[in-house]
Amino acid sequence: MMARYEKGHKADTHRRVVEIAARRFRSDGIDGVGVASLMADAGLTHGGFYAHFASKEALVKEALIAAVASSSALAQDEAAAPFDLRAYIDAYLSPVHRDKAATGCALAALAPEIARRPRVTRTAFGKTARRLVERIASGLPDGGSPDERLAAAYGVFAQLMGALQLARLVLDKDLSDELLAVGRANALRLASLDSQDEAEARSIRRKLKKH
Repeated sequence: MMARYEKGHKADTHRRVVEIAARRFRSDGIDGVGVASLMADAGLTHGGFYAHFASKEALVKEALIAAVASSSALAQDEAAAPFDLRAYIDAYLSPVHRDKAATGCALAALAPEIARRPRVTRTAFGKTARRLVERIASGLPDGGSPDERLAAAYGVFAQLMGALQLARLVLDKDLSDELLAVGRANALRLASLDSQDEAEARSIRRKLKKH
């Protein structure tokens, strides 16, 4: 007898697979995760995959979009309180974010792999990524045209992503922490939110010279 499921069961299962894939791709890489392994994590059979997705690439696209959409910058109500860019920079370049790639920024974790995905995946992902940058732009101090603010936001995000990637690459924890601190200072400066005094900035630079 065919099993009977409550209404919405398929949608819930689909969403669960996407969420698991979003975490696994960020922690293990897209090509390092097989369909059978993902379905096993979801408590499902390999054969059940195609009841939800036309291909692995279809799942990749959904999972990447879901990963970016779940970021703190987009998860909060955009119509609510103004975006706190300083808090976002602090959280993005924190040891917690560095050490938890599976639940962190998908762009920092997967940028090289995403660049090699098919155009349809990159286009869909790029639209969601742009929303994130626009959210960063909304947190910049007043002034400048929309195009100038967007360009500045891309600069801030590039600094955040690059600093996070470097901090994850190095094995020396002290150096990694210092890279996070330098990246944070640079991002705040690019965002015109720099409140760090020059003495502290010089201290960080001296520590870096020791490595």
